[in-house]
Amino acid sequence: MNGEPYRAPQPTDRRVINRSGQSYQRPDEPQPVKEEAPKTTPRSSGSHHSPEKKSKKGALWTIIALVVLLALGALGWFIWSSSKSATTGIDSSKYQAVFLSNGQIYFGKLTPFNDESFKISTVYYPQAQASDEETEETDVTSAQSNIQLFRITDGVHGPEDTMIIMKSQVLYYENLQENSKVTQLIEQNNQQ
Repeated sequence: MNGEPYRAPQPTDRRVINRSGQSYQRPDEPQPVKEEAPKTTPRSSGSHHSPEKKSKKGALWTIIALVVLLALGALGWFIWSSSKSATTGIDSSKYQAVFLSNGQIYFGKLTPFNDESFKISTVYYPQAQASDEETEETDVTSAQSNIQLFRITDGVHGPEDTMIIMKSQVLYYENLQENSKVTQLIEQNNQQ
């Protein structure tokens, strides 16, 4: 051999068994390394959130904000549309007489349509009947008795029962009383 004294191979397990039968490892020998599971840090109480949780929370707040804005917008529109008819003086429970700048008069239910126009529905217009005896001095009561109301849908061109009238063409309008002759004629015609 190479001149070195022969040594018997040493066992890799260097446990020593004492007389009581218990085994122990010699302290001068390196201890076997145990593989440990990776340590996880305990989570703190909500101070750090994962990016996924943050994006879900942000989306939820965005949706809530949109719903609140839509509700406020609907409420504002409702209040604005209610106050608009209050500021115009139009009583929606009554019929109105609308006097135009061209001398025409219409009767019906008047409502604001937009900033530049009104909408009138259940539209009637007066027309005087020609009488055989016309005198220069006509009395007001006889002139009123010769006026008839015609529904706009009876026109030759067959219009619908709604008109849009430009506000610039309206001289003025009036709410009609429930016991007025025009209101009674309109109600009678609507029942037929």
